[in-house]
Amino acid sequence: MTGTAVGRPIANEVSALTRLPGSVRTGIYDIIVAFANADKGTDDDRKRLLRIYSEALLDFHPAVAEAAVAYLKFHNPRNPYRPSPQDVFETAEAVASTWHRRVLGYFLKKEGWGVDRIPASTPSRFLVKLPFGPLPLTSGCEIQHEIVVGHLKEVLATEDGQAFLYKLTLEELDRIPKGCYQPDQYEETKALIGWSDTDPDKQKAFLGAMDPELRRHRAMYIRMSHTRKWTEPQLMRAARQSLAEEKAQKTLKE
Repeated sequence: MTGTAVGRPIANEVSALTRLPGSVRTGIYDIIVAFANADKGTDDDRKRLLRIYSEALLDFHPAVAEAAVAYLKFHNPRNPYRPSPQDVFETAEAVASTWHRRVLGYFLKKEGWGVDRIPASTPSRFLVKLPFGPLPLTSGCEIQHEIVVGHLKEVLATEDGQAFLYKLTLEELDRIPKGCYQPDQYEETKALIGWSDTDPDKQKAFLGAMDPELRRHRAMYIRMSHTRKWTEPQLMRAARQSLAEEKAQKTLKE
């Protein structure tokens, strides 16, 4: 059988479905079976609906798509009828938005895990009641590692992201995977956090843990008159650059 009302072969109606992971396809089948159609439809209509559902999810991370169809099985806004493709798309958007907000809240905003502080301006279509589950980057967490890293990398590349970092403790800073930081961002932020602590013993410990050669170059810049108003990140950036140049020169002489 081939023809359809728009000339698309029926055999191709489910082609988008085959591009989704098995767990997402199973979720879509569950929705088709669990809910009735609003009007009497043919098998061809059912195949077309499978395709449109699939197209609604193709641009989302597979974990987001899987969570979206799982959510719709028990939170279908059109129950007892099948959700619309727009419902499927907006639910996936809501899952992605919720995970993004929770990742930033946990790693950058000191909100803890299990706290969902939703801005009042959040559109209603982005409000979904998802379980928190295990902590991010731990076994069993529904938000996959690559999603967490992707959100953090995106935000830490902005000025707002850097501002969030300055408010963290050293322990909270180390909670963030190193691959999320911009070049030198971790070292510069760690230097500022460590040096801004007013406890002399902590400052001494911070300097003591620093690479001796890097500490020597940092001290060199501190003694310069034009660096008196420099921030700790500026000092550390200059010290690292100076040390790198010194090592490069030694390499050339060898």
